[in-house]
Amino acid sequence: FKLNTTANPKLMIIRPVESTANSTPVSVAYELVGDSLKLVVAPPGLTPTEISDKNDQELISCKRKSS
Repeated sequence: FKLNTTANPKLMIIRPVESTANSTPVSVAYELVGDSLKLVVAPPGLTPTEISDKNDQELISCKRKSS
């Protein structure tokens, strides 16, 4: 994977380890605030433009449990 921390929203570009010439990378936007992490996965070939579940994007919210 490769991080693009200057993009808005911040992006993680994921490629298969055994990538072929025609493999499409997956773009995942992320937002980390305190103990909360939000990930947005766009459909193949597209890049998330915001942290939301709009435009067929999948929004995953995670929160670290307090011990």
